[in-house]
Amino acid sequence: MQALNYPAAAARSLREYIEQGKRENVNGEFARDIDSLEKLLALLEMDVCQHFQLPEGGHIFNDQLKGIQGKPVRLPYPLISISYRCDEPVGLDKQTFDGSKLVHVRKRVIVAVELPREKLTESQRNVFPGCERLCMVMALFTNTEIWRPCISVALLPTDKWDGTGYEGDTEDVPRFVMEEGGPGFLGKVSVMLPRHFEQVAQQHGKEWANRSIHYDIGGEAGVVLELCEALTCSNVRESVIQRAKPGVNERRKRDGKLPILETKILTLDLPIERRVKIPHQGGTHAIPIGTQLCRGHIRGWPKDPTRNMWIEDYARGTGEIIKKTYQVRA
Repeated sequence: MQALNYPAAAARSLREYIEQGKRENVNGEFARDIDSLEKLLALLEMDVCQHFQLPEGGHIFNDQLKGIQGKPVRLPYPLISISYRCDEPVGLDKQTFDGSKLVHVRKRVIVAVELPREKLTESQRNVFPGCERLCMVMALFTNTEIWRPCISVALLPTDKWDGTGYEGDTEDVPRFVMEEGGPGFLGKVSVMLPRHFEQVAQQHGKEWANRSIHYDIGGEAGVVLELCEALTCSNVRESVIQRAKPGVNERRKRDGKLPILETKILTLDLPIERRVKIPHQGGTHAIPIGTQLCRGHIRGWPKDPTRNMWIEDYARGTGEIIKKTYQVRA
């Protein structure tokens, strides 16, 4: 898999976008938007930000998050970015809530930061009562070389992300759905760019704008949860596909080029010899006749209830073994 280096490109566009906003901020109407964008840029450019790259569409196991249902999740690092392409348009022929046409966006960067309850603002602490850790999800999108920020931000309770054990008021908390028929999860959306939100509401109506901010960030929040799920598997590890070289980056900066950021992917480790045909041991349980294809799935790790293992597609039974390779690595 070739490193996309999207975070560096998104940061450059965001910096230019902020400068443009400052030039147009004659009456101070964009002040809050500019402040939010500067904070987003600072997060994206922090040395501690770990950059991950996922396969097409941001999907990994695509098992509707069954591996972490009812369990708390954690980001692999307190601050991460997730980059991915989405070349295959999904559901563009379907109508949205207001009958408008969906716009397919190919390049995406997510910025996610996880914070313990005591480090949150007072208003944020009250969003999910009883939850000790929250994850803030922001995003940038583009179909060209000019990246633009999502006007909304999502807040997820990582210790009770699917509502299991949550004792707060769920009526006022949206339950996101990643895709049609996909898993739902708790989240609260707020407007990150109030002036831009006002402009969208003036153009399309407030109801349209309110629904859009949930739709735009919901899928990206789901991708964050997919990454967290994959990393609960004992046979999934991080691999570096692109390393940063400070000396090279200094020269690239002088030449007006983008810096090369260290980029991680997820690699699935599988044994070379997997399932073999085992003779009948004399038990009384039913034995499959012929061969049964078992779909890939997550299985709990018996030695540690917080860990999982991804089991690859395999065939079992009295017939021939069918071998099918599953790779996260592209």
